[in-house]
Amino acid sequence: MSAGAPVLGVVTSCPHLFHDGRWWSYEPYVLEMNALGRHFRGLTLVAPTQDGPPPEFWSPYEVGLPVTVIGFRHNADRGLAQSRFRPRDLLPALGALRRLQREADLIQVRSPCNIALLASLVLPMGPRPLFAKYAGQWQDFP
Repeated sequence: MSAGAPVLGVVTSCPHLFHDGRWWSYEPYVLEMNALGRHFRGLTLVAPTQDGPPPEFWSPYEVGLPVTVIGFRHNADRGLAQSRFRPRDLLPALGALRRLQREADLIQVRSPCNIALLASLVLPMGPRPLFAKYAGQWQDFP
């Protein structure tokens, strides 16, 4: 991608970890972000972060795709097992969203999750265009 291409910002609840010099997350999410990332200069993500080696079904982002992760919670578990968003999480989350507005040219808000709800309330007041994606599962769909 050319130097003039935009940076895509993403607000997500998918935890990320840095391992072997690369960022990792849940494989289906990473595959989607790799495909989107090919059209941008890089990805800047607001996401929870974790320690440790990647668990099963996680994969790294493509080599050559610049990925920056702005962590707002650390070791809060994964998926539906993530701990509840607490009042003390608010200021780090707002700081991460503010930084994202400075670094990204376009922002995707992935819902449903607490950080997406906060982003939906705060980011429309900023200068960057944004769009939302429902990234959950429809449990009762036949």
